Amino acid sequence: MSVLVGKETKLVVQGITGSEGTFHTSQMIEYGTNVVAGVTPGKGGSTYKGNEQYPFLNEVPIFNSVQDAVNKTKANTSAIFVPAAFAADAIMEAADAKIKVVICITEGIPVSDMIKAHDYIKSKKGVTLIGPNCPGVITPGKAKVGIMPGFIHKPGQIGVISRSGTLTYEAVHQLTKLGLGQSTCIGIGGDPVIGMRFIDAVKLFAQDKETKGLVMIGEIGGTAEEEAAQYIKRYFKKPVVGFIAGASAPEGRRMGHAGAIISGGKGTAKEKFASLRAAGIHVVENPALIGKTMLQALEKKLTINFGPKLNIITGETGAGKSILLGALNIVLGERANTDLIRAGSDKAIVEATLNITNNFRLIKIIEEQNLSSNSQDNLILLRRELSTKSSSRCFINDSLVPLHLLREISDLAIDLHGQHEHQSLLHIETHLSILDNYGNLESLRETFHNEYQQILQVKKRLVDVQKNGSKHKATK
Repeated sequence: MSVLVGKETKLVVQGITGSEGTFHTSQMIEYGTNVVAGVTPGKGGSTYKGNEQYPFLNEVPIFNSVQDAVNKTKANTSAIFVPAAFAADAIMEAADAKIKVVICITEGIPVSDMIKAHDYIKSKKGVTLIGPNCPGVITPGKAKVGIMPGFIHKPGQIGVISRSGTLTYEAVHQLTKLGLGQSTCIGIGGDPVIGMRFIDAVKLFAQDKETKGLVMIGEIGGTAEEEAAQYIKRYFKKPVVGFIAGASAPEGRRMGHAGAIISGGKGTAKEKFASLRAAGIHVVENPALIGKTMLQALEKKLTINFGPKLNIITGETGAGKSILLGALNIVLGERANTDLIRAGSDKAIVEATLNITNNFRLIKIIEEQNLSSNSQDNLILLRRELSTKSSSRCFINDSLVPLHLLREISDLAIDLHGQHEHQSLLHIETHLSILDNYGNLESLRETFHNEYQQILQVKKRLVDVQKNGSKHKATK
């Protein structure tokens, strides 16, 4: 199911023949959006196929009014690219024509004009206004209505709501690189007076069965994020990742969007972060962590199966390698923190099942420590439990063990090498060590080393005795 726009969308573009309208209409058509009409007063009855710089893939009929376009094409969605002075009238014209979804991209609309348009929209049943001053709405793979770059989006199950266009693109790019596609992305706009609010968009995603998680990007100013957080706390059962832009903004000064202003101590990033956390939202204070945090929030339980012998963990930046390696390091006894624990939980568990067949040194330690399992297939289970209330606990085959023993056993079970460690192959000693390890000759090599050191010590003592004897003869 699509949210707001999809394959059923029949789009009319208001201001289609202007420079902005032409460029973005060409992009929307190329993406696959069904653009059925354009509106430019005085040019009705003609068709428009873009210009030399931005040609359309197909001609679009032009009408003098939105009502004419609806009568002829059954358009149900509008994208507004008209100048700011005429944008409020364009919004009301679309509402009069019973357009269901009105998406206003135009920025710089006078507040008094938007108050009038906003009140007018509220009086019209069945009309939803997105914006103004917004990037639009996209349902990846189905329809794009607005100015967002389509190529960074991927069909999937993560909803995105944002007051910031640029941060929307950043969040989407992270999600896509992690393999987390998007159900629908909604840019609600950053002006003081807008149509759809956070809470309205959250309700839509709550009803959408295809959406399994939600990213919410707010900013300072107003109380929209706090209102949405209260709804999420009570009714929204899907994982939510939240970020608030403008943490360093001084009170009383507008930052970026016209709506991004702190007044009377209200609308601060600190207040908004606190509200989001209280609602159980996974809050990030660095936008670079939005995708990674969403991936963690979705996975209550994640199982990774490694193959025997050599495994190579690779992928582009942001693909999730650090999440996997972080969990692996934790279960192998490295220093742990509580970042792995999901919001709303007080515990996280990382387990690793290892086959230790032919690892005779490890088998010996397991037996000496009475940690053998009842299984006869040479499997051992390592477990690390992290808690917000106490120190971490380590287990081997369900027996509680000290951290140093977990590390000792892990060192014998797994060789974990970094991306630059291959440079050690330039040294002969590394090759000898690898060969000895492969041949299970470590203990023999250690014995040989100790014996050889003793021989060297004996030789040194013999040299000292000979020197002392020579000195004794010389004295006589």
